[in-house]
Amino acid sequence: TYSRPELEFVSELVTTEIADAGSRPFPERILAVAKFLDLFSKSSFAEVKDEKRREFVATLSRGVREQVKKGILRAKDAAPSFAERLLFRQILGMSVRREPVDLIRAGSVVRASRTISAFLMGLAFSAGGGVFTPSGRERKVRAGEVRRFAPDADPSSPEADGALTRYFVAHLASRRVLDPAFKPREALASLGLLLRQYPAILFFARAASFARDGETVDRSDYASALRTADWTFGHVDWMRGLAGRAWRTLLADMDAPFQHLAWAARRPG
Repeated sequence: TYSRPELEFVSELVTTEIADAGSRPFPERILAVAKFLDLFSKSSFAEVKDEKRREFVATLSRGVREQVKKGILRAKDAAPSFAERLLFRQILGMSVRREPVDLIRAGSVVRASRTISAFLMGLAFSAGGGVFTPSGRERKVRAGEVRRFAPDADPSSPEADGALTRYFVAHLASRRVLDPAFKPREALASLGLLLRQYPAILFFARAASFARDGETVDRSDYASALRTADWTFGHVDWMRGLAGRAWRTLLADMDAPFQHLAWAARRPG
C-alpha cells in the first residue's frame, strides 16, 4: 500500500547497506538488509512520508545493522520447508531453462506449458538431477554432481563479494524490483525474489567452476553465475495461477533465502 516515493526511500536505505563493502563482508550486509525488510514489513506504519517518520525508519535500519554486527540478529538455522525448497528449485529450474524474454508476450497455452516444464526441472533439481550448461561454458553439468564435487563458494571471498555487491546494487539502485514491468508486482515479494538470487548465484558459480574442472571458484565463475541467474529474473510472474498465493506468502519470508546457503554453496558433509 506504500506509494512509489515511500518504497524508493526504503530502497535507498537497502542500497546503501549493500554498497557499504569496505567495512563488512557481504553475508553480513545482506543479512542486515533481510532483517530490516522483515521488521519494516511487519511494522504498523501506514505511511513514511514525513521527515520524522523517515528518520525513525533510517534509525531502525542502523539499529538492525549494529545488531547483526554484534551477532544478536542471525539467520535461521532451520532447514527450509518442503514448499520453500520447491519454490527455490523452481527458480533454479527456470533460470537454467534460458526462457526467451518474449515469453511474457506469449499466449496462455505456451506460458502454461513452459511453467509445467520449469516445474519438472525444479523436481529434477530436488532429486539431484537437472542437467544444464552454465552460461559461457561448453560442458553440461548435473546439479547433484555440482553439489557433491564442485568447490565450495565462499560469499565472503573478494571474488564473491565484488560480484554479489555489484549485482544487488545494480538491481536496487535502478529500482528494477519496484518497476511495474517487474512481474511479481508486490514490492515485498519482489524483494524476496531478489534475495533468493543470493544462494542461486553461489550455486551457479560452483556449477561454472565444475564445468571447467576448476579447483576454486574464481571471478569468471561468478560472472557466469550472474548471467545464468539473471536471464529470467523478473520476467516470471510467480504470483500467477494456482500456486501464486502460496508463492506470495513464501516470497515475503526474508529469512528463507539464507536457509538455502548450505545446499547451494557447500559440498555435503
